[in-house]
Amino acid sequence: MLSSMPILTCFLEYTDTTVTVHDLLHQREGGSWRLRASSYPKLRLSPEWVVEQLSSLGLSVRRDAAPGGMIRIAARTPRSTGAFP
Repeated sequence: MLSSMPILTCFLEYTDTTVTVHDLLHQREGGSWRLRASSYPKLRLSPEWVVEQLSSLGLSVRRDAAPGGMIRIAARTPRSTGAFP
């Protein structure tokens, strides 16, 4: 017998300052499908603003591009040992 895999659908609703993430999960239970729906807000922050705020706190900041168009920002205190790789 084949096991049924859950089906996840995710979609995003953007506003100026937030994005609402909606998750729809369909799972086979017995002879029928069960739907579980959830959503949650996430704050949209400009990478430039984040770097500026971290730098203003005296942190050493590194920003680079990650796969899929993501932006990675790493920050360290001046007392941290070692440099960014």
